[in-house]
Amino acid sequence: MTQIFLSFCILFCSFLGRTQYSIDPTFHGNGSNEYLGAPGNVVNGQQIAYDAANSVYVAGRWNDQLCVWKYLQSGELDPSFGINGMASIPMPSGVWTLVKDLEVMPDGRIVVLADALLFYSPNIDYSQCSITVARFLPDGNPDSSFNGVGILLTNPQNGYEYMSRCLTLSPTDGSIYVGGYAAAYGHYGCASAQTDIYGWFALKLLQNGTYDLSFANTGYLQRSSAEIAQTSFVPNTYNSSILDIKVLPDEKILMAGAFNHQDYGYFSLRVLANGSYDNSYANNGRSAIHDPSIYFTTNESSSALIFSDEQIVYVAQYTIFGLNGIPDTTHAYIYKLDAAGQPASNFGNNGQLLLTEYTGQFAYIEDAHQRLIFNWYGRLTPTTQEVGFRRLLSNGQADLNFGTAGRFTDQPIANDVFLNSGTLNDLAFNADQTDLSNVSLRSASYVPTTFRVLNYHVDTSLQDAGVAYDQQQNKARIFPNPANERLQVVAEAGTQVCIRTALGEVCWSGTMQTQHEEFSFPTELPAGIYWLDLRYENGGHELHKLILNSCLY
Repeated sequence: MTQIFLSFCILFCSFLGRTQYSIDPTFHGNGSNEYLGAPGNVVNGQQIAYDAANSVYVAGRWNDQLCVWKYLQSGELDPSFGINGMASIPMPSGVWTLVKDLEVMPDGRIVVLADALLFYSPNIDYSQCSITVARFLPDGNPDSSFNGVGILLTNPQNGYEYMSRCLTLSPTDGSIYVGGYAAAYGHYGCASAQTDIYGWFALKLLQNGTYDLSFANTGYLQRSSAEIAQTSFVPNTYNSSILDIKVLPDEKILMAGAFNHQDYGYFSLRVLANGSYDNSYANNGRSAIHDPSIYFTTNESSSALIFSDEQIVYVAQYTIFGLNGIPDTTHAYIYKLDAAGQPASNFGNNGQLLLTEYTGQFAYIEDAHQRLIFNWYGRLTPTTQEVGFRRLLSNGQADLNFGTAGRFTDQPIANDVFLNSGTLNDLAFNADQTDLSNVSLRSASYVPTTFRVLNYHVDTSLQDAGVAYDQQQNKARIFPNPANERLQVVAEAGTQVCIRTALGEVCWSGTMQTQHEEFSFPTELPAGIYWLDLRYENGGHELHKLILNSCLY
């Protein structure tokens, strides 16, 4: 009996130590389904979502058509949806679509947000950019009750081009909110003087596709980043963008966004149902964070996620492209605000964290326990690829119950040369969070020719060890800061210490031999703002901003 009990304990502990994410063989036989039907010049699945019955939807582009594909739980395309599982709406001649978001309504209708860009050879004309919202019926046909034809191409204000970023639906009446940014006509993507108007926008559409005039009297808000910044700082440009938008239970609307990358900042704002600022939130309804150590790339490489408890996570990605067979490296700069719009002091280092992986792009999502799940595809060698996950607890620490020190990788498809870095577009949980699916671009060149859906089975339980570690604080001491030529670090012996540039590149590293070490910097390290990255042997991680004055000996 004792031997049986011991064997059970070993088996049970082994189960707890497993990755908790495993490829689902019931999905298309091997957890993977690549779309190979309806061949065309360009095929790209860009956004993914589940419905209440756990069917999987992918929205994207097939040639010049806006498309949605529906997969059954078995991983097969649903033959009753559209034509052989694909529904589409043709776009105007010469228009190129870029899908930005996807939502499935409780009644099964599908709402897709995209940008419509005028395409002409050899370049795309970004000055002719419109917001595109489409709605499909549960069977895949265009919903004619939405703008008469199921699709709306709109520019709220003449003289501006619009790039949409996010979509959400009102849980009470199904009205549609869209957020993004606008630029004075002809100025897309270029830094300019403050006399040119770059601003964020948010619009609201009724279920019939018309603007809701009860929202800001026009159906849309369009404001400059200077208005968001208020007295916090003076932006270098007027460029700001809404990156995520959420309708709260009281019909207030919470939005999260970023300034131009030259402005080193991000923001959140909350408005009432009529579009006016909610003055009970932050500073006159707006929270603007300005810090020269904040790293943002362009608006297209930065994203935000509003949590279920109204906390906000911002992620800026910077990729160093590998040459001659060297894998790409992506740094994810993570910033978190609490529900009051202030830096979350219990997350990472006063709300800041840095992740680095061999990949070209991260995707991420919140799970039921407010953990962050990061997902990526990585090319380790020309014939060795991996799918990777990281799971962070709500305080930013690695979840030690997940994989190895919070990190898990596998190779679901051996020697798949097209499972290369930089191709993961989106991921989503099913209704009860027992499955997670992602969609990736697949191409041998820069032109997408097909896409793949991968499905993982997920255990989302919160183990006791994870809770205990969530409460643990690895509080290293570093001094002096600012530093001149030497830095003292008090932390656990065995801790890996490295200094990273603002772009995340390692420029110095060392190891704690004891609990108190003094490190000297190389003389060629220039003065500036750096990240001090501490990695503990137990999987913990801390990130400190380090100001280096000089290294003159």
